[in-house]
Amino acid sequence: MRILGLGAHPDDLEINCGGTLARFHQLGHQVVMAFACSGDKGHFRIPPAELAEIRKQEAQEAAAVIQAKSIWLGYQDGEIVGESLQNRDIFIDLIRQVQPDLILTHSPVDYHADHTAVSRLVVDAAFMSTVPHLKTRYPALNDVPQIYFIEPYGGMAFQPDVYVISNPHIL
Repeated sequence: MRILGLGAHPDDLEINCGGTLARFHQLGHQVVMAFACSGDKGHFRIPPAELAEIRKQEAQEAAAVIQAKSIWLGYQDGEIVGESLQNRDIFIDLIRQVQPDLILTHSPVDYHADHTAVSRLVVDAAFMSTVPHLKTRYPALNDVPQIYFIEPYGGMAFQPDVYVISNPHIL
C-alpha cells in the first residue's frame, strides 16, 4: 500500500503516529510524510526563517529513518485556512500525486487551528481527488483513500478503536 501521513507541522506526525508509519514501513508499504506548515513560529527565541530550516532538517531526518519521502506544502504556521478552495486544490494535488491507499492526519477535533484546518482540507480533498472534471496538475484517482485520524494532544474527544502494536511480543 501507499500510506500518506499528512501533518500540519514538522513533528506532528513523528510524535502522534511515527510508530504507526514505521510499522507500515516494516511491513513493506511505501510511506510518504507531508507537512503543510513550516514550523516557523514554534519557538520564543529562534527567528522564524532559521527555525523553519531546523524543523525541516529534523523532519527529513525522521522520514529517512523509515525511508519515507517527505513533501512540504509551504504554508507558514498559523496561516492555513481549511475553508479555502485554493488550499483544497493544493491538498487535492498532493493526494493525487501520492495516490495513497490510506491517509493518516489530524482529528477534526483538536486544540490547534492549523491541525483542524489540515484535517478539514484532507477530508474534503480526499473525496474531491476522485472527481475527474476537477482539474489540477495530476489526474483524478479511481478510489477515495481511507482516512484515519491521529490522536490529538490531550486526547480531546478522541475514542480510538484501532490500535497499532509495533511489538506484538510485549502483550
